[in-house]
Amino acid sequence: MRFQYLADHERQYVIRKAWRSLGISRSGFYAYRTRTPSNRQLENELLSGKIRTLFEQHSGRYGAKRITHCLKDEGIKINRKRVAKLMRAMGLLAKGARRAYKNCQRQHTHHAGPNLIQQNGIAIHRNEVWLGDITYIPTKEGYL
Repeated sequence: MRFQYLADHERQYVIRKAWRSLGISRSGFYAYRTRTPSNRQLENELLSGKIRTLFEQHSGRYGAKRITHCLKDEGIKINRKRVAKLMRAMGLLAKGARRAYKNCQRQHTHHAGPNLIQQNGIAIHRNEVWLGDITYIPTKEGYL
């Protein structure tokens, strides 16, 4: 991280002072600049491209599990955790499923009850008035 920052801003700073302030060695910095990417990094770049195409192909609905299965169908053996890590690094997040509410009734047949307390929301003493609201009660015969 420090090597990358210094490599990106090399022209803006005096190199010797930057080495000292970042706590890196001169030889380490120059070795970083000439270092070739590892096999793992090259694989990750290739896999990232395939993961992105699968993600976009399925309109952002596929998560790490499904993408892993698709890659295995193509003959690429990969762990789900690695796919999840690459997706996280690319900022890909699968869309969640919409849940249907079972207890939501659009047309209510009942009406609100009368105001028996006749108070305007102000209680005189504690524990004088208790109020509750129940949306539904599960029973053996169904919901009430």
